[in-house]
Amino acid sequence: MPVVSCYASFDAGFALTGTRSVIEQVKIERNLRVGALEQYFHDGAIAAGRAEGEFGDELIVLHQVARALGARRGKDENEADRVDYNFDIIDGRIAITTRKRGNPIDTVVSELMIFVNSEWGKLLADNAVAAIYRSQQNMKTRMTTDPLPHEGLGVPQYAWSSSPLRRYVDLVNQRQLIAFLRGETPPYQRRVRDSISQLSELARRFDLTYDAYNEFQRDLERYWCLRYLVQEGISQYRGTMIRDELVRSDTLPLIVRLDRNPELPPKTPVTVMVGELDYWEISGRFTLAEAVVEPPQAG
Repeated sequence: MPVVSCYASFDAGFALTGTRSVIEQVKIERNLRVGALEQYFHDGAIAAGRAEGEFGDELIVLHQVARALGARRGKDENEADRVDYNFDIIDGRIAITTRKRGNPIDTVVSELMIFVNSEWGKLLADNAVAAIYRSQQNMKTRMTTDPLPHEGLGVPQYAWSSSPLRRYVDLVNQRQLIAFLRGETPPYQRRVRDSISQLSELARRFDLTYDAYNEFQRDLERYWCLRYLVQEGISQYRGTMIRDELVRSDTLPLIVRLDRNPELPPKTPVTVMVGELDYWEISGRFTLAEAVVEPPQAG
C-alpha cells in the first residue's frame, strides 16, 4: 500500500536519536487485531518481559519504546487510565460493557500516534510549510494554523496527520507533507494570504463538524443510558459532582443535571435519584438523595 512512513532511531536506552520520513509502498504481512493481541500481549507479559504469541518479542520492544516516548513528553505512569464504554443490543436487551484504557496495546498505539503527529508537525513547521495544528493552552483546545504547544499531551506542536482515512485535517496535512517530501510546491502556501485564509477556514469548518459529531455521539450514548436505567429498574445510582448541578455517574457514561444546585464541591460522591425520563428530549428529572452525601475523596 502507498504510505508516508516515519522512521525513528533509538539508542540502547531507548533515547530518540533521529527520525526520517519517506513516501513508499509497504507490504502488509499481518493485520494484527486488538482482540487477538490482548490474549497474550497484556500486563502479565510486560511484567515477565516476554509475550508468547506472534510477534511477541517485537511487541515487547515496541512497548519499551512507547514508555520511553511517554516519559519524554512527561506522561505520569501512575495517572488514572480512562474507561471506554461499549453499547450493544443482545436479544433485545441493552448491554453496556467497559474496557479499561491504558493496557499495553493502547500504550503502543497512542504513544506512536502522538509521536508521529508531533514529529510531522515539527517537520512542517521547521520547513515553513503551512499546516493545521491542534493546540491546547490554558485548558482550551482549538485548531490553528500556528505550531503552538499541546499542553495536555506535553508536546511543542501537534498536527493530526496519521489518519487521513478518517479525519479531513489529516488528509490536508498529508497533502502538505507529501508535497514537501517530493520537493514540490505544497497545495497551501504559508506566504500567500488567500491560502492561509483557506487553511484557517478548513480548520474552522472541521472544528464545527468535529463538535457536531461529538455532540451526536454524546446524545446517542445518553439515550441508551436512559433506556438502560429503565430496563434495569435503576431508581438511584452513585455519582460524583462535577460542578454546579452536573453529576457524572460512577458506572455509566452519563452526565446529568440535577433539578437544583446542591452547592457541593467537585468530586463529592453523591447518590442520584432517577425521576421521570423523556426519550425525545434525552433528558429527565434527577434529584439528589441528601442523606447519603459524602465528603469529597482526597486527591
